[in-house]
Amino acid sequence: MQISVWVPYDEARLRRTLTFVLRPQTQRVRLIGVALVLLGLLLVALDPSVVLSYGVVFLGLFFAVAIGPITVSRAVGMQSNVIREGLHLTMDDEWITVTYPLAETRFRWAGLGKVIETRTPGT
Repeated sequence: MQISVWVPYDEARLRRTLTFVLRPQTQRVRLIGVALVLLGLLLVALDPSVVLSYGVVFLGLFFAVAIGPITVSRAVGMQSNVIREGLHLTMDDEWITVTYPLAETRFRWAGLGKVIETRTPGT
């Protein structure tokens, strides 16, 4: 039996996937950012004339708020033009073939550790 589908390139889905995959790292960075904000505010409370304490607060805010979206945006921007055209996925009894307009990849079913079927939103 052979199954063949066309999968269009979906940047929004790619962004959601990257956000999910990067979540453990971004949570750590956010915690560091919150700690830096608290440390900076403590330094500002002790001596408001020290400019470095304002820099620590700014750096903490940057870590807490901006690092995650910047990382996802950069990862999306680094995607090759080859995959921005969408792909053709073909599955048969022996192979899974992923075909882009300029490239093709084949995997044997035996090489996959686990296949998980998920529902698409809206179905």
